[in-house]
Amino acid sequence: MVWRTLAVAMLLVVGSVGARPPPHSASTVKALRQRILSSEMDQSVPPSVPIDGQQGNQVWVQFRVFKVLGVDLQSGRLRFKAWRRTRWFDDRLKWDPEEFGGIKTTIVYPGQGKDLDDNLWLPDIVTYNSAQLDRVTYEAGAAWIRYDGRVHHSVAGLVDITCRYSGLVNFPRDELTCPMEVAMWSTSDLITTLTFFDDPNSTEPTRAFVGDVVDPDSTRQLSLGDRGCAVISPQSAATAPSYQEFQLAPRVDCLKYTRLYPCCADEPWTQLWIVFHIQRSSTYYGLLIEFPSIAITLLSFGQFWMDASAIGARLGFGATMFLTSYVLLSVSSDSLPRCGELLWINYLNVLNLVFCVIASGHHSNLHGTHRSADWLIPCSHRALSGTRSDRHYGASLLWERK
Repeated sequence: MVWRTLAVAMLLVVGSVGARPPPHSASTVKALRQRILSSEMDQSVPPSVPIDGQQGNQVWVQFRVFKVLGVDLQSGRLRFKAWRRTRWFDDRLKWDPEEFGGIKTTIVYPGQGKDLDDNLWLPDIVTYNSAQLDRVTYEAGAAWIRYDGRVHHSVAGLVDITCRYSGLVNFPRDELTCPMEVAMWSTSDLITTLTFFDDPNSTEPTRAFVGDVVDPDSTRQLSLGDRGCAVISPQSAATAPSYQEFQLAPRVDCLKYTRLYPCCADEPWTQLWIVFHIQRSSTYYGLLIEFPSIAITLLSFGQFWMDASAIGARLGFGATMFLTSYVLLSVSSDSLPRCGELLWINYLNVLNLVFCVIASGHHSNLHGTHRSADWLIPCSHRALSGTRSDRHYGASLLWERK
C-alpha cells in the first residue's frame, strides 16, 4: 500500500513537471505580453515621475546615420538614411522572470496597428527643422522591453531636414555644417528629460557580428567621430561612401539647450542639437572650374605678344577668352545657392573676367607694328634693377618706341 502511494505521488510530480511549458514558449510569451501591455497601460500617459521630482524620466536618444542621400544647397536641405534609437525606463513594464519561464526580454511592435502593442507609451520626440512630418519620416520599428522596465525603441527613416548651411564660403574646398534640432513636443523636463546616449569609449573594443552571432574574439575599435548623439562611421561596405560628392566628416557636435515658453514659464524644455559636418569632393571642381579658369586668364595675356596692328585678331582672341571665362562662371553658379553672400570661387571667377577685359582693352593704347609686349620690357628692367635713373629710363623707353 505504501509503495502504491509513493508511485502515485511520483507520477503526479512528473506529470506536473511535464505540464509546465518550456522556456520562451508561445503561450508564455503571450501571457507575458498580456501582463505588461494590458488595458491598464495607456499610451497617452508617460511613466511615473521619480519621487524627488527634480527632473522627469530620462529619455536617451541617438541617431545611427547610414549614408548621405542628398545635399541641396539651393533650398538648404539635407537628406540621409538613419536609425533613431531611444531608451527609457517604465516601471509599469517590470516583471519577474521566474514567473514567465526565465524570459528576460520581449519584443513589441508599436505603431503597426496591433491593439496590444499600441498600448506601449512612446516618447513624443519631434525634429523641429524636419521638412516633413515625423510619422512620415520614420517607420514603425520595434521596441525591446527588459524585465527591469528598460525599453529600447529603434526605428528607421529617411530624414529630410532644412539647414542653415555654414562653411560654404570656401567652396569647393568647404566643410558644410547642418544642425538637426530634436526635442520633446508634449512633455516638459518635469515629466520627461531628453538627453543623449553616453559617449562611447574610443579605447574600449566593441563586439562585431558574424552573421547573427556575436564574435567574442572581435577587437574592432570604435571609429573616430562617433558620439553619444550620433554614430556616423560606416559599419559595413553597404554604408560606406563611394562615387559621391558629399559624405559625412568624422566629426559631430552634440549640443544641449534649455528653453522656457510663455505658456509655462516655470517648466524647462530641453532641446538637443546634432551638428553634422559634411565634406565635399573638390577634385571635380578643381579640374572643371578652377584650373581652366586660371589657365584661360593666363592665355588672355598672350595678346601682349601679338602684333599691335592686328586689331581684329586681337579682339577675336580676347573675346574668345572672355566668353570662355563667362561660361565657366555660369557652370560654377549652377552648383551654388543664389544668395547675397560672395564665395571664394566668385572672387576667383570675377577676377579672371577682369583680367580678360583688361588684356582685351589694352590694344587701343598701342600703335605701330611692334609687339604689344614691347612696352613691358623697360618696366621689367626698371623693376629688376631698381637703380636706373629716371632720365636713363625715359631715354630707354623712347628708344623702345622708335
